[in-house]
Amino acid sequence: MRVPGSIRGTDNVYLATFAALTAVYRYNTAHDHPIRTVVLPAMGCGFGGMDYSESGRQMAAAYKHYLSPPHQLDWNNVIEREKRIRYDGEQQVVR
Repeated sequence: MRVPGSIRGTDNVYLATFAALTAVYRYNTAHDHPIRTVVLPAMGCGFGGMDYSESGRQMAAAYKHYLSPPHQLDWNNVIEREKRIRYDGEQQVVR
């Protein structure tokens, strides 16, 4: 977070989690002693004001997408990805 403030209703936690996982991957491919364990806090729940459940949902979506990236992008993959990030069940929680 560049400036402390509310991030409720955004996908910032998803983006930050995916970026952190990607950074670990890049580090591990470039170094002889890889990072083996990563602990991530409940991102966005402090000054960001995001609910713990929403933070966890977005972090889980980022982890799933990190582990299983699509082999090719098509509209079905894009729609599924956006639904997983922006909706909790049928309720839209991210603008």
